[in-house]
Amino acid sequence: MSANGLPDLPEWPPVSLWRMTGPCWNGWRVPSNALPAPVLLADLDPMARVGMLGILAAAGAEVVSAPKGADLAETVQRVRPYAVVLDLDGEHTTERIAEVRAARPETKVVLWARREDVMEVLDPGTTAPRLVVGSSPDELCAELVATPTAKPEDD
Repeated sequence: MSANGLPDLPEWPPVSLWRMTGPCWNGWRVPSNALPAPVLLADLDPMARVGMLGILAAAGAEVVSAPKGADLAETVQRVRPYAVVLDLDGEHTTERIAEVRAARPETKVVLWARREDVMEVLDPGTTAPRLVVGSSPDELCAELVATPTAKPEDD
C-alpha cells in the first residue's frame, strides 16, 4: 500500500504477459517469410547511394548497401534482396547483371542512370529491360518498395 492509501503497482507485469515461448522477433511471433525483402544498392557513386538510401528508407524499404569491392554474387545470396540497384552507366554493368541473375534469378535488377532521368528495369525472368523515362523518386519507390507480401523461403 502506498502512502496515499492506493495499492502499489507491480514492478513488472506478470510473466504470462511478456514471456513468449518459441521463436519470436522483437517480442512478437513473426514467421520468417513475413519480413520484407530488402533492396540492395551496389556499384553506385557515393552521392547516388546516399540519396537513394534516404528516399527508399523514407518510403519504408529495408535498404542494404553492398560494401565497395564486395563479391556481388555472394552478397546477393546472403541478403536475398527483392531488387538490386546498379549504375546504368558503369563500365562492368553487363557482368554485374549476369552475377545477380546467376546468384538469384528471382531478383529484380534496376539500372539507375547518373543523370537520374532514366532507369531500366529487368524483371525476374526477362532478358530485355523495361525503360522508365523521366524517372522520379516516386517511380523509383514504386519499383523498389512494392515488395512481395512475403520473402521467399530458404532453399
